Amino acid sequence: MSSRFTGSDIRSMCILAATICDGFVESGPDQSKRLLTMAMFEKALRGQSPTATKAAISSIRAFTKEIHPAGIKKMQEFEADEFHENEWMLKAK
Repeated sequence: MSSRFTGSDIRSMCILAATICDGFVESGPDQSKRLLTMAMFEKALRGQSPTATKAAISSIRAFTKEIHPAGIKKMQEFEADEFHENEWMLKAK
């Protein structure tokens, strides 16, 4: 769900989800704390774009191929995960 998103992107998405939230826990030890739902994170995610561009990833891939060939396997696993995440995003919209 977070491929090509940097740590800063994810932080921004969490802040956006918190600002979308208008519900608070009404009782118990968490009283007055925000009550975030998955739907809020999904809405925040739809409003975000990853900052790691395909061009940047392509440059990293070329560097990895030259300097650390074993790292290509990890990148291929990452790309497979990204494919499944993109399928999920299409279904969520």
